Amino acid sequence: MTIQLKKAIKTDIDFITSAEKAEVEDAYILAWTAKQHLAGILDENLLYLMIRTEGRTVGFFILAYEPDGTSMEFKRIVITKKGQGLGQMAIRAMIDFVFSNLGKNRLWLDVYEDNHRAQHIYEKLGFTFQKREPFEGRFLKIYQLIKPPGEN
Repeated sequence: MTIQLKKAIKTDIDFITSAEKAEVEDAYILAWTAKQHLAGILDENLLYLMIRTEGRTVGFFILAYEPDGTSMEFKRIVITKKGQGLGQMAIRAMIDFVFSNLGKNRLWLDVYEDNHRAQHIYEKLGFTFQKREPFEGRFLKIYQLIKPPGEN
């Protein structure tokens, strides 16, 4: 199975909002409205990437360009087909895209401290824990991945 990433366009909003609504029970996803996602797609500081495999869209990423010009924040991933390893494959493809296509040297994310499954996946993919911060009565763990020297 191969993962393809493509920049989201306005017509992807219906998929994005419905995929996110399906995750509304998930205590780790803060769903946005269609209007918020449309503003996000049009925001030059954000990058929405649609995740496709076998001719079907199966999820999306939201990434944010950092002011330093060398870093990117991994803000969100939503996958509609759970339990098939697509999330890990998509994150690997996104990491390659950020480092190779966008020329960034650092990718960082925050994850709720009680989201052990996500932390396990991020650590498995090479992200390292940096610090713990309070957020709205909960705690976030900050992780980063640094591009290995010599990689294009």
